[in-house]
Amino acid sequence: MISLSEARIDREYKIKEIKDVPFKIKRRLFELGMLPNTSIKVERTSLLRRSYLVETGGYILTLRKDIVDKIFVSEKL
Repeated sequence: MISLSEARIDREYKIKEIKDVPFKIKRRLFELGMLPNTSIKVERTSLLRRSYLVETGGYILTLRKDIVDKIFVSEKL
């Protein structure tokens, strides 16, 4: 299990858990479809890797690095 910030670009992963995120942010991520066992893919990162463009559930979202560090994923088989 790795954090999403360590994931390779253009590979599909499966969300395992979201740890140590404030309730407000966690609830919003769930509303956007970032639930456990959902597939997620990192499309791009910013030049300094401070923000990440991810695709999940038909959405393309931009997330800050501090949030991406707390989303743990495993490789999708």
